Amino acid sequence: MPNKLGKKGLVVGIIVLFIGAGAVSSTERLNLTISKTIGNDGSLLGYVNGTSGNPIEGALVRVYFHETNEEDYSDENGFYHITNIPICYCMKNVTCSKEGYNSEWELLSIAENTTYDFLLNSLEPYLVFNGSQCNGYWNSPINVSFVFDPEKVADIWYKYKNGWHPYIKPFVIDDEGGALMEWYWIDNEGYQSPHHTITFEIDYTQPILDIQWDVYKEKGNWYVKFVISAQDWLSGMDSYLDFYINDMLQDTYEVSWPSFEFKIQWTKILKNVTFGFGCSDNACNYALGKVNGSDIKSVDCLECQSNGKTHLAEKLLNKLERNQCDGITYINLTVYEAWELLNDTSNGIQIPIDIRHDEQWNEGFIDTPYPENAVHFSIDLLKNESGVQEFLEKYTDKEIVLYGKSNGYTLMIYLYILLCYNYTGTIYRWGGGLNEWINAGLPVRNNTAPDTPTIYGPTKGIIGKNYTFSFSAEDPDNDNVSFYIEWEDGTSTGWTDYFMSGEIVLISHKWNKIDDYNIRCKAKDIYGVEGNWTDVLIHISKDKAITSSFLLSFLERFHLLHRLLDILR
Repeated sequence: MPNKLGKKGLVVGIIVLFIGAGAVSSTERLNLTISKTIGNDGSLLGYVNGTSGNPIEGALVRVYFHETNEEDYSDENGFYHITNIPICYCMKNVTCSKEGYNSEWELLSIAENTTYDFLLNSLEPYLVFNGSQCNGYWNSPINVSFVFDPEKVADIWYKYKNGWHPYIKPFVIDDEGGALMEWYWIDNEGYQSPHHTITFEIDYTQPILDIQWDVYKEKGNWYVKFVISAQDWLSGMDSYLDFYINDMLQDTYEVSWPSFEFKIQWTKILKNVTFGFGCSDNACNYALGKVNGSDIKSVDCLECQSNGKTHLAEKLLNKLERNQCDGITYINLTVYEAWELLNDTSNGIQIPIDIRHDEQWNEGFIDTPYPENAVHFSIDLLKNESGVQEFLEKYTDKEIVLYGKSNGYTLMIYLYILLCYNYTGTIYRWGGGLNEWINAGLPVRNNTAPDTPTIYGPTKGIIGKNYTFSFSAEDPDNDNVSFYIEWEDGTSTGWTDYFMSGEIVLISHKWNKIDDYNIRCKAKDIYGVEGNWTDVLIHISKDKAITSSFLLSFLERFHLLHRLLDILR
C-alpha cells in the first residue's frame, strides 16, 4: 500500500507540476497578447461649464487607471486636455470637481482624442445676466435670473432701485445708465448668506449723429465740406469715423469728437452718389447718417459751362442719367497680390497709375521696379476732354493698376470717367490705396529730379553736315532717364527712350542755314520729373569749319575719358 500511495502521490505531484507549468505558460502568452494592444497614446479633452453655460476655470478633471491617474485643470475658457492615458479594452473612472460645485464622475472608454464635456451644478445660488456686451457695457436690456437648488434654498431676495423684492421668476432690467444690484439667499434650515453686490452699466442707444455741409469755391475748384458731430452721454464716443459711398466702406478716420470736418472736391457726378458717415459709442452702438448728393442743392451753381463748352462733369452726369455708361468693371486685388503683380513682368507689364493730386504725389508714392514703376495721372487732368483724350492715347488696351490715397470716391469717379469714354484696357485695383500699401509695410519712395545734363560736341560746323553730340545725366535715385533736345532750328528730338543713369547717349543733327544755334537739353526720370535745361552753342557757316570731330570720335570710343572731362568741367 505505501508503495502504491507513493506512486499515486508522485503521479499527482507530476500532474500538478504539469498543470502549474501550463498555467504559467498561458499567463505569459496572455500578457504578451495584452502588451501588444496597450499604449499610452490615449487622451481626453473637452470643456467644463456651469449650468448657466458659462465656462468654469480651475476645475480639476482626473482619469483613474491601474492604481494611478492623469489630470488637468480647466483654463479660462473651461478647456481641459489630459494625455498619456493607456488605451485598453476597459472603462476608466473620470471625475470633475471644483470647490463650490457638485462633483461629477463618469465611466468612459478612452482612445485617442476622446472628448467629453462636464456640466457642474453650483452648491450655492448664483446670479445670471443674459444679454449682449461690448467693452464692459451691456448694449441690450438684461434678462436676470438665479440658478439654485430648491431642495436647499428657501428664498432669494434682491434689491434693485426701490427696496427689496423676493425672486419669483426671471425679470428684465432695461434702464440705461450705471446701476447696482444686491442680493442674498436663505436655505431651508434658516441660514442667511452674506449679501452679494454687482455693478453694471447699460447703454443700448445709438450716439446722436448730425451731418451738416457747406459748399465753397477755392482756386477755381468747388468743394463740399461736411461737418460731422456726434456725442453719447452714457458710454462716450469711440474715436473712429467710417466713410461710405453707396453703402461701401471707403475709409476710416481717427477722430477727436465732438466734431470732425471732411472735405471733398466736388464734381457734378457726385450728385448721383450717396455719402455715408458712421460712428460708434464705447458700447458699440452704431449710428449711420447718409446724405444724397442730389440733396446738396447749393451745388447747383457749379460752373459747368465754360467758354461755351460743356464741362466734362456735366457731360458725364448726362451719360450716367441716360444709362449710357456700363457698370464699373475692374479686377480686385489684395495689396500683397498687387505687390507681386508689379514685381513680375513674366505676366505682361502692368502700369500702376497714381491718381492723387500733384502735392500728394510729390510727398511720396509706391516703389516698384521699372518698367512697372508708378506713373502719375492726377484726377485733376480728367476735368476736361483733352485730359481724357491724353489718358486714352497713353493707356488704351494697356493693363493699368489704379490707386489713390485710400481708393475711395476719387477712384470711383476715375473709373466712371474711363468707362463712360469707352476705355478698353484692363483695370486692377486694391482696396485701401496708398494708406493700405504703407500699413502693409510695402516700400514707398520720394523722388528727386535728374541732374542737369552734360553735352559734348563741336562748337563750329558747316551747313548740311551731320554732327554728333553726346548727352548724359545722372539721376540721384539711380532711375533711368530720357532726354529732350531742342536744336533751335524749329526741330527737336521729343522725349527719347529711357537710358541708364549716367549712360552716354550719342545723337546727330545737321543745320541747313548759317547761324548760331543754341542746343538745349533737359532730362526726366521714369516718374516724369524733369530736371533743369542746359545748353551749348554751335556756329554754322558756309566755310569748312574747324571741328573737334576727331576728338569726339575719340571720346565716343573711350567713355571713361569722357567722364573725366565731365568731372573737370
